[in-house]
Amino acid sequence: MYTAQGFEYSWNGVIFAPDLVWSVKTVDDGTFDRLVRHVYKVLLTRGMVGTILFSTDPETRAKLRQLTSGTRTAPI
Repeated sequence: MYTAQGFEYSWNGVIFAPDLVWSVKTVDDGTFDRLVRHVYKVLLTRGMVGTILFSTDPETRAKLRQLTSGTRTAPI
């Protein structure tokens, strides 16, 4: 389930729920792209100034830190 109220706004926050974790792959690439990646892409591209990310899964949080190194980040 996701929601984006309005089209674009200054700041955005995205919480990665248990439906998207780094270590588990239970569907094929096409299904994953259609069901999950598109939803998060919509949410991740709404913030005009920035987007704050959080994952409920510790391993996914660590991977997000690694992937966003070199960008301005706030400590979790």
